[in-house]
Amino acid sequence: MMINKHWNECTNEDKATMKNEVMIANNDDFFDCNYAAAFITSTPNSLQKWRSTGRYKIPFFKVGRKIYYYKHDLVAFMKSKLQSSTVKAA
Repeated sequence: MMINKHWNECTNEDKATMKNEVMIANNDDFFDCNYAAAFITSTPNSLQKWRSTGRYKIPFFKVGRKIYYYKHDLVAFMKSKLQSSTVKAA
């Protein structure tokens, strides 16, 4: 079930549905910014900022003006954020 709403119109249930759809998808499937943001628990606006500033380099591709992310790149990003402690090294 593809949810095609503006991010601000999406309910928490919509976002949970998007996240679940990405979770069950194949690694080579790709998703728009809304689905990518829901999967990594962020926002499309944050993804746009990261693309423009290079803060986080999550690979993406464009078709026309639309931006897409591969699931395997989103999973790699999430894995790169794994931590074993909240204590910072001195």
